Amino acid sequence: MSKKYGFDDVHASLQRWKDDEFIAMGSCVIFDGQEIVDEYTCGFQDREEEIPLALNSIFRLFSNTKPITAIAAMTLWEEGKFQLDDEIAAYLPQFNELRVLKEGSTDVSDTEPLGQAPTVRQLMCHTAGFSYGLFLESPVDALYTERGVLHPASTLTSMVETLSEIPLAYQPGRRFQYSVSSDILGRLIEIWSGQTFGEYIAKNIFEPLDMGDTDFYVPESKHDRFCSLYAAADPEDPLKPGLSKTPDLFGDYTRPRPLESGGGGLVGTIID
Repeated sequence: MSKKYGFDDVHASLQRWKDDEFIAMGSCVIFDGQEIVDEYTCGFQDREEEIPLALNSIFRLFSNTKPITAIAAMTLWEEGKFQLDDEIAAYLPQFNELRVLKEGSTDVSDTEPLGQAPTVRQLMCHTAGFSYGLFLESPVDALYTERGVLHPASTLTSMVETLSEIPLAYQPGRRFQYSVSSDILGRLIEIWSGQTFGEYIAKNIFEPLDMGDTDFYVPESKHDRFCSLYAAADPEDPLKPGLSKTPDLFGDYTRPRPLESGGGGLVGTIID
């Protein structure tokens, strides 16, 4: 396949990154329409056990969950369940009393009123004022961590309740900031559909597309295909070689968890 379509350089790059210990494993699948025209894997789904990576190995999808969440939301938009410029407080009244951290302030109690209410469109664009709590860019991030916004024992409902008590990091619409917006969107999907987020995407996306290995956890019958997780030698310097096996960052994926995260909770295969 690769000789016909010329993807040898892609394979060589993946292999080089693996050999230089920037990644523990790598895979690619390239489609021309519905036809697979190239597929390649290198490395191990578990280096210590020397289990080779395969096309049916199961990965943590992390933020690749986000486009799936957005697609699910847009199927409900097609049904007329909401409009993109609807205020999210129309469906989540907890957000009616949101405050905003004053620009440049380092005190989370130093807030101001909303200039405009955040909308569904802004959630999809990560411009709604929310943050993530992962990068500690402002005192709001520290509060996300302290309050356990994305704790795996939370639910989408309890996450929204917690977020409603934390000031926004900036005025909605003013800038882009990577955030929990896709998780809030997951809760909105529950409200619009009358189903749990997991039930909705399984019925409307995974089942029609035969994505049989995509879910919020890996069942015991598939544990032998689940990739181990590796961390970079220096998270601040991604070009520094070296890897080490690390525990899951956001809870145990080998069993169901209460939080069906629309921002990073799914697992699946490259074929899915």
